[in-house]
Amino acid sequence: MAKVFTQEEREKIKGQVVELVRQSGRETLRQLEAKTGATRYLMSVLARELVARLRVIPV
Repeated sequence: MAKVFTQEEREKIKGQVVELVRQSGRETLRQLEAKTGATRYLMSVLARELVARLRVIPV
């Protein structure tokens, strides 16, 4: 069964995503999954949230 992330853990992962994208300029969802340990579904949800808040720009 998939791990359930708390809101605090989700915010920490969002911060990691923003930092990883800033460092490299571009990351795929699969790369972010591997680097953060988040599931594919959670990563897609978090990516949508970050794009909606304009913290990450989709390419």
